[in-house]
Amino acid sequence: MIYLNFKTNFFFGKKKKNYLIDAKNKILGRLSSNIIKLLMNKNNYLYTPNYNNINKIIIINANKIKFKPKKIYYKYTGYIGNKKKFFAIDLFKKNPSILLKLSINRMLPKNLLGKYAKKNILIYSNNKFNNKITNLIKYKI
Repeated sequence: MIYLNFKTNFFFGKKKKNYLIDAKNKILGRLSSNIIKLLMNKNNYLYTPNYNNINKIIIINANKIKFKPKKIYYKYTGYIGNKKKFFAIDLFKKNPSILLKLSINRMLPKNLLGKYAKKNILIYSNNKFNNKITNLIKYKI
């Protein structure tokens, strides 16, 4: 007799990778969704949704991304009638990395794994970064 095994296999020996992504002339939404796939390690065949195997990602040239300037982001403060709206162009002028970080954060899962993933993203607005991370893999999107 053949017995079915419904047990989930966990692969705890996976190595975490460090990726370097150049955001020059990339579209904001497509770039963000590809970063999420790399960050949560969904491109790996050993992906398990409840296991913390989050890669470290460094993004450079965030000041050269493409986006629609009329895009509106909303923020609700918690008070009645206090729904704030921000235009993407204003956020970009303030700090170019804020816009990319905001789009990535809103695509992440709203749980503990999402909290860990937010800590593993480093965004730089130019192409110079001072970091001691070794074994960087340049990834083309």
